[in-house]
Amino acid sequence: MKIRSDFVTNSSSYSSVCIKIQNRALAELLRNYKADRLHTYLSVEDDLVLISEEEQADQWRAAPETLEELMGAVISNLSRGDSGEMRRELEERKQELQDGVERASWDFHDDSYGEFWVPPGERSHFLTCTRNADGTATASTQRSYHQGVTTKEKRVYFEPVDRVELKGRAFVLTGDFAHCGNDRGAIKEQIVARGGRCTGSISGKTNYLVIGSLENFGAKKVEQARELQRKGQDIRIIREEDLFRSLEDAPSKN
Repeated sequence: MKIRSDFVTNSSSYSSVCIKIQNRALAELLRNYKADRLHTYLSVEDDLVLISEEEQADQWRAAPETLEELMGAVISNLSRGDSGEMRRELEERKQELQDGVERASWDFHDDSYGEFWVPPGERSHFLTCTRNADGTATASTQRSYHQGVTTKEKRVYFEPVDRVELKGRAFVLTGDFAHCGNDRGAIKEQIVARGGRCTGSISGKTNYLVIGSLENFGAKKVEQARELQRKGQDIRIIREEDLFRSLEDAPSKN
């Protein structure tokens, strides 16, 4: 019989962003530099570049109004932490990469609540850009506002596990991690070195959602995982300690 532990928190500083860019040149550039190893929020598939952060996405808060502003923000953030060839190539090819966008969207939400006061004002911003037949780009925006902060509860249901399977399994991380100095890249490297992989968002292919801190985790990710569980998906919600106990026991494949 499965035993559940129920934890409740009454406040959270939480923001999320989902940016999708259909751009073959940008996708190939990021693949060449293995940029997803540097940025855990990044994934690239075919000609689609996906940026997804569901906890602390404040660096994406500045709302773009045009395709030029969107690409400028994306290139600036992708360049952080990389002072080498990728950063230079992104800057040198900025106009080319902007002109190569077929479709793009930017979806930002601020869902902080409780003791984390967010002043009245804009809470979400949605931008879509589409390339027209004549080569120009059309952009449309939507915004939503709030008048204060609402308080709600977040509940997490953990499943106790004796051993976390690593090889061939897909992991999503959420919260602040005590291990590795909260360096998501270092945690991801340990998982990959043992045959697993990390993604930035929950999907039907996710096997484990790993929660670091109960004070700062993605409620949206937890709810998505719970919904998949209700549909019969074999996805487990585990604690940081469960993951690292298995990482220590499993030999690296390198």
